[in-house]
Amino acid sequence: MTQKAPSVSHREISAFVRSQYGLELQHISELGGYVDQNLLLIDSDGNRYTCKVHDRSEHPAVLGMQNSVMQRVGEAVDTCLFPRPVRDGAGDWISTLQSANGQSYLVRLLTYVPGRLLKEVNPVSDRLLEQVGQTLGLMDMALEGYYEPAANRPDIPWDLKNALASKPLCAAIADPYRRRLAEYFLLQFESEVLPELVQLRKSVVHNDAHRYSILVDETADELAGIFDFGDTVYTYTVTNIAICLSDLMLTGEDPIAVARVLVAAYHREFPLTEREITLIYHLVCTRLTIYGCKAAEALIAQPDNQHAQLKAEEVWNLLDRLLATNPLALTNALLEACGFTVAAPDREVQQKLRDRHMGKSLGLHYREPLHLTQGALQYLYSAEGDAYLDCVNNVCQWGHCHPRIAGAIRKQVATLNTNSRYLYEQLPQYAQQLADCFPEPLSVCFLVNSGSEANDLAMRMAKAYTGHTEMLVIDKAYHGNSSVCTDISPHRIDRPGRPGLPGYVHKTLTPDTLRGPYKRDDPEAGYKYAADVQRIIEELEADGRGVAAFYAESQIGTGGQIVLPEGYLNTVYEHVRAAGGVCVADEVQLGFGRVGDHLWCFETQGVVPDIVTLGKPIGNGHPLGAVITTPEIAAAFNNGVPYFNTFGGNPVSCAAGLAVLDVLKDEEVMANCRTRGAELMDGLLQLAQTYGCIADVRGQGLYIGVELVQDRSTMAPAAALAEAVVEMMKEQGILLNTNGYDNNIIKIKPPLIISAQNVQRIVRTLDRVLAALA
Repeated sequence: MTQKAPSVSHREISAFVRSQYGLELQHISELGGYVDQNLLLIDSDGNRYTCKVHDRSEHPAVLGMQNSVMQRVGEAVDTCLFPRPVRDGAGDWISTLQSANGQSYLVRLLTYVPGRLLKEVNPVSDRLLEQVGQTLGLMDMALEGYYEPAANRPDIPWDLKNALASKPLCAAIADPYRRRLAEYFLLQFESEVLPELVQLRKSVVHNDAHRYSILVDETADELAGIFDFGDTVYTYTVTNIAICLSDLMLTGEDPIAVARVLVAAYHREFPLTEREITLIYHLVCTRLTIYGCKAAEALIAQPDNQHAQLKAEEVWNLLDRLLATNPLALTNALLEACGFTVAAPDREVQQKLRDRHMGKSLGLHYREPLHLTQGALQYLYSAEGDAYLDCVNNVCQWGHCHPRIAGAIRKQVATLNTNSRYLYEQLPQYAQQLADCFPEPLSVCFLVNSGSEANDLAMRMAKAYTGHTEMLVIDKAYHGNSSVCTDISPHRIDRPGRPGLPGYVHKTLTPDTLRGPYKRDDPEAGYKYAADVQRIIEELEADGRGVAAFYAESQIGTGGQIVLPEGYLNTVYEHVRAAGGVCVADEVQLGFGRVGDHLWCFETQGVVPDIVTLGKPIGNGHPLGAVITTPEIAAAFNNGVPYFNTFGGNPVSCAAGLAVLDVLKDEEVMANCRTRGAELMDGLLQLAQTYGCIADVRGQGLYIGVELVQDRSTMAPAAALAEAVVEMMKEQGILLNTNGYDNNIIKIKPPLIISAQNVQRIVRTLDRVLAALA
């Protein structure tokens, strides 16, 4: 719970100061405070003081330590003023006030430091930043080697080494996007900072230099003073400059520019080590996160405490900006500013190793492939220090390194990982929760390692259940990379110069209402495309062959982001089932809320498949896949031929899958997908009105395709333009890719957690790129 500041009456304060300090007051007013009552006192001679009233939760030894630090710093540092403790009539720096309300308080009187809060200065000049950095460096130099036991404050939440104590407070953050940000940055603290702390210097530090504790001269752009030593603590020295930086970054349009000036000035007075500099980004984010968590807690416990919310909005906005900033960009800027050599990235080395030891059939995106080093929710970071908004990687559908999912995997892999021939609670728990996401009679799960394995297994089930062998697929479809899945993927195999479909696979018309024979203005288009499936079934039956299964994505993905026309799947499923076959919905790319309005894309067509295959986002990047089917089909598959998958359904994979379901349930992801998808579609449709090269914008939720053509009259595919758009968008920090039979369709499949600002950026940047290229 948050601590409430004391509230002693001004009359009592005035009487107490008269009796204890011999001062007659002509003025007394509140200064505000988070946990202490702070007052401005002016005596009859015009002298000003700060009076601090503490409840008994503050230990006298800690207050005494703070007094000693103020004295020591004030004597050693002459770049500005610091408050000094004032002794009472008994010669003590700390007095006791017995209030009329029966409470006992500790009181300190400090010399008053004049000036205006740095918060009132806008913009903050480089000169002022340098003075603040220089002064903090001198303060840390003055305190180097100084120690008092009372400075060890293991419970102080603002000591960054205690950051994980704020983790439970994330639950108080109402907005799912911000709650995820906080959890992510605390995870980064745990993984990137904690292991390094043991190698860092420690000392007593101020621990709270910010725009509300730094004073500027009333008339000049000069540092006047630093006050508020209430969070002084013995901790890791580098946290002092990081805490100050976390606040001063709020003052400028370019946080990295602010950091360069402030940290370089600090470094000139009190040199940082290279290791300390590499942690500053994460320490800054950690401090901001703690503030966000504490502000959220205070908003619930003390909704009227405005002091606790002074900069909450600014903090969240900066955290969002820092998420979009590669940590390496800040680190390299600071290393250079402090005179260290920055290591060159080794992308070419990595590419040569890959070329030497990997098959040439495994290609890379982009003319200059990306050397990635880290993922951060909707962003990817490169070895060169760039940050990219990921709008194409639909595997990490919930965001790269999502804290809840990454945390679940890490915890489970440290506990147990084995195979499914043993009993362990994660497997049946996950199977039950996953099956509960589907309509009846889909209730039996088989867990595998990928979408390809899922589609492969689904074919075995279809054959076992029906006793037939023939497979129906949509032309231009793609269903995976195994031998069997390649067989049923016309997009991969049925092209000039390639093997073509095997005899048991039969392709049906692509229900493409833009380029196909039946257009969008035809209300019967779905049924007419479905008639082609019936035609093939009749031909097979005439030849004495029966249909085992009809495979289809509920929106064609790799084949061109094609939304199926109304009535198509319903009619096809009727034809296939009448012929004794089963209907397989490939939800590998489209499942788990990707289409916004429904958890599963097949629901948009009003059908219930016999078998559903899952992959990609099911484990948010962890290798996991699943087949969901009916009890009857599962029973038929139990035909004496054993099925065992070594890694399918292992405890770690199940932990990943369970965490994904929790995120889906708890973080309003589908609602965000629905809203952001509508915003993105609206923006893209507006671009289509401006640029004649856009022949179509189509999709559902955050699964969208933009088809580019050379000319709308001829509809000739513009593959070269699409590739150029993708390359230029990458240069602008946004990752897209192409698909479709002719590679002329820009596919947009970002994590479902993207923000409204991300959507605006996508549309705005694509507008600029098309203006330059089209």
